[in-house]
Amino acid sequence: MIKAGQAATLTLTVNDVATATSGHTAYQNPKGQTGTWDGTLDASALTVVSSIPEGDLSVSGRWRVIAVITYGDGTVVNGTSHEFVVYNRFD
Repeated sequence: MIKAGQAATLTLTVNDVATATSGHTAYQNPKGQTGTWDGTLDASALTVVSSIPEGDLSVSGRWRVIAVITYGDGTVVNGTSHEFVVYNRFD
């Protein structure tokens, strides 16, 4: 369970990162605000891992995230949207 204000690590699975040059996570919080978290590609595990700093998850509710992958030729691919819940710190 993730509570508002906590730091967290987010791991998103992607299909093809063998020729990718970078990846990050894009998010939309429950209030509709968007942003990004830096990510690290792991080609062998087919994942993008983002560390979410303490305080970034300041709004409780349902968050939406996608992996964003950039390839050497400049192509940018958005992954499938996923959701997770951030709970009020008193829950």
